[in-house]
Amino acid sequence: MKILAQNYKTGELQMLEVPMITVKNGLLIETKASLVSIGTEKAMIDVARKSLLGKALARPDWVRQVIDKIKTEGFMEAWRQSKARLDVPVPIGYSCAGIVRDWGIPD
Repeated sequence: MKILAQNYKTGELQMLEVPMITVKNGLLIETKASLVSIGTEKAMIDVARKSLLGKALARPDWVRQVIDKIKTEGFMEAWRQSKARLDVPVPIGYSCAGIVRDWGIPD
């Protein structure tokens, strides 16, 4: 299946092919239409396209998390984890319409 994802390090948006998920307690929906909202998701896309300083100014809550990590695990570990987290593609999109393919309820 395909997902829209963004790399927070570079701000790059990309369409990724990922394995189909399995369902245990929920619905599996084959998406027919999807969108990126102009609210939360647009704001996250804009933040991801900023420089590292721009990201820090836009998201002081992230800065606080890094400071807390420095206090507990040290500067180098906080830096390593922060860099790694920024380089992981983050799925974008939660508004969709489609067809229910699996109820996820045992027979």
